[in-house]
Amino acid sequence: MRGRTRSTSAAGAARPGEEYRTPTEEEWDAFLAHFEKRKVSIGTCGRAFLSPCLHEHACVRCSLLRPDPAQRGRLEEIRDNLVARIAEAEREGWLGEVEGLRVSLAGAEDKLVHMD
Repeated sequence: MRGRTRSTSAAGAARPGEEYRTPTEEEWDAFLAHFEKRKVSIGTCGRAFLSPCLHEHACVRCSLLRPDPAQRGRLEEIRDNLVARIAEAEREGWLGEVEGLRVSLAGAEDKLVHMD
């Protein structure tokens, strides 16, 4: 434990002093807004502050989405809609669409399994 305390203290001492300044009002507002913008219809996005969305807001595909158990029904509707859209895309020959929808379907099914 002492080694960890020393290590943490040394790391803190090595950081530039400006990292410990009081944030401006604008910086603080941006920080708080980050968490408000992480709330989505089926849960909360866990991505880090100021990091971009890698999935272009296709949250059901993202491993950082933390589903809200109260939104299970909504997630089931999304899954069912994806199944119907895959069937339509296959019927119409939209092969590029099928591939993307299957990725989303796998994400939705994975989220549902982990909600149990």
